[in-house]
Amino acid sequence: MADEINITPRSNSFLLGQAKAEELFLKAWKNNTMHHAWILNGPKGIGKATLAYRIARFLLWADESKKDTYNSL
Repeated sequence: MADEINITPRSNSFLLGQAKAEELFLKAWKNNTMHHAWILNGPKGIGKATLAYRIARFLLWADESKKDTYNSL
Protein backbone atom coordinates (compact mmCIF):
# COMPACT_ATOMS: atom_id res chain seq x y z
CA MET A 1 0.00 0.00 0.00
CA ALA A 2 1.40 3.41 -0.98
CA ASP A 3 1.88 6.06 1.65
CA GLU A 4 -0.83 8.68 1.53
CA ILE A 5 0.13 12.32 1.52
CA ASN A 6 -2.27 14.40 3.57
CA ILE A 7 -1.94 18.07 2.71
CA THR A 8 -4.31 20.27 4.65
CA PRO A 9 -5.66 23.60 3.36
CA ARG A 10 -3.74 25.33 6.13
CA SER A 11 -0.38 23.98 4.97
CA ASN A 12 -1.07 24.05 1.23
CA SER A 13 0.57 26.94 -0.61
CA PHE A 14 -0.54 25.70 -4.05
CA LEU A 15 -3.95 26.82 -5.27
CA LEU A 16 -5.32 26.20 -8.74
CA GLY A 17 -8.50 27.64 -10.23
CA GLN A 18 -9.05 30.51 -7.81
CA ALA A 19 -7.14 33.26 -9.66
CA LYS A 20 -10.29 35.34 -10.25
CA ALA A 21 -11.26 35.19 -6.57
CA GLU A 22 -7.74 36.22 -5.54
CA GLU A 23 -7.80 39.05 -8.08
CA LEU A 24 -11.15 40.36 -6.79
CA PHE A 25 -9.98 40.21 -3.19
CA LEU A 26 -6.67 41.95 -3.92
CA LYS A 27 -8.41 44.67 -5.96
CA ALA A 28 -10.84 45.36 -3.10
CA TRP A 29 -7.97 45.47 -0.59
CA LYS A 30 -5.91 47.85 -2.72
CA ASN A 31 -8.89 50.17 -3.31
CA ASN A 32 -10.03 50.13 0.35
CA THR A 33 -13.38 48.67 -0.68
CA MET A 34 -13.24 45.48 1.39
CA HIS A 35 -16.56 43.95 2.35
CA HIS A 36 -17.11 42.95 5.97
CA ALA A 37 -17.53 39.30 4.91
CA TRP A 38 -16.69 37.06 1.97
CA ILE A 39 -18.71 33.96 1.11
CA LEU A 40 -16.66 31.06 -0.22
CA ASN A 41 -19.07 28.56 -1.72
CA GLY A 42 -18.80 25.50 -3.92
CA PRO A 43 -18.33 21.75 -3.94
CA LYS A 44 -15.83 19.97 -1.73
CA GLY A 45 -12.27 20.07 -2.96
CA ILE A 46 -12.26 23.26 -5.06
CA GLY A 47 -9.99 25.22 -2.73
CA LYS A 48 -12.33 27.21 -0.49
CA ALA A 49 -10.40 26.55 2.70
CA THR A 50 -7.03 26.93 0.98
CA LEU A 51 -8.14 30.31 -0.40
CA ALA A 52 -9.36 31.37 3.05
CA TYR A 53 -5.99 30.53 4.60
CA ARG A 54 -4.14 32.38 1.83
CA ILE A 55 -6.29 35.47 2.41
CA ALA A 56 -5.78 35.26 6.17
CA ARG A 57 -2.00 34.96 5.82
CA PHE A 58 -1.99 37.87 3.39
CA LEU A 59 -4.01 40.12 5.70
CA LEU A 60 -1.78 39.29 8.67
CA TRP A 61 1.49 39.96 6.83
CA ALA A 62 0.73 42.56 4.15
CA ASP A 63 2.20 46.03 4.57
CA GLU A 64 -0.62 48.52 3.93
CA SER A 65 1.87 51.28 3.18
CA LYS A 66 3.01 49.30 0.12
CA LYS A 67 -0.39 48.38 -1.36
CA ASP A 68 0.64 49.22 -4.91
CA THR A 69 3.46 46.67 -4.87
CA TYR A 70 1.24 43.59 -4.34
CA ASN A 71 0.22 41.68 -7.46
CA SER A 72 -0.87 38.42 -5.84
CA LEU A 73 -1.66 36.86 -2.50
